[in-house]
Amino acid sequence: MRFLSRRLVMPIHLNSRGTLFGGQLLAWIDEEASVYAAIQSGTDLVLTKYISEMDFKSPAYNGEVVEIGMEVTGSTRVSVTLCCTVREARTKRNIVTIDRMVFIAIDEKGRPTRHALGPGSSEASQDHHDG
Repeated sequence: MRFLSRRLVMPIHLNSRGTLFGGQLLAWIDEEASVYAAIQSGTDLVLTKYISEMDFKSPAYNGEVVEIGMEVTGSTRVSVTLCCTVREARTKRNIVTIDRMVFIAIDEKGRPTRHALGPGSSEASQDHHDG
């Protein structure tokens, strides 16, 4: 799991109970995951196809720093599948996990297209975990 993104939880991100709003966290996760999927697959354009349930482990509070971790768990000719863990940066307390996020590589016209991690590509066996 690579933790490459950190966000500071501020009052604007809180729900009525004083904890990080789940919708805000999902927006951060989706943004980070789409960037990560694009970098790992070697393509400029990806779209979110599927996100499994978010399993909330503990709340995040104002002033905490959350870090978003991603890992590639699979790929097809046109898709990249990731898993995600969000944790508090200082204590490493798990906040949420997502078992499966699927992103589709698309061309300039919005059609699914092959990417570098897909089976049969010349780069499929290379390590794309630089970003």
